[in-house]
Amino acid sequence: MLELAWGWLTFCMLSSSLEALQPAIQQLEEWKIDAPRLDRYRYPNLRHCDNFCQSLLEKLIEKDAFNPVILRALQPLMQSDTQKKLCWKQLIGCLRKLKKSGGQNLVRKALDIQELVSLAANARGCPVENARRTLESEC
Repeated sequence: MLELAWGWLTFCMLSSSLEALQPAIQQLEEWKIDAPRLDRYRYPNLRHCDNFCQSLLEKLIEKDAFNPVILRALQPLMQSDTQKKLCWKQLIGCLRKLKKSGGQNLVRKALDIQELVSLAANARGCPVENARRTLESEC
């Protein structure tokens, strides 16, 4: 089980919601663009939707509850160059949060996850080793 700020969440609960997350993640870019124009009182958390994705990945890696299946939720971001940049930003944001909360050891732990680095390489359009080095240097 994984303890998050809002209580306990099992990976089974999370993975069963994976398909439900994909359409939301696909709209992440649009929400970020629209957030400043929306009523900030009606949609206060929309400005931080990308932060949620980064924090979720960070907590799963930090608590040893990460399963590469969760990265499938980011697959919709592989459809265009702009979405690939957003995917890259999500991964960089996650690594920065890991570095802030647990130092370089947690970053290395994340970079040992082959599927995460492969996704980053696809998003960046470069070989896996280049993506690994770039992720490490940018976070």
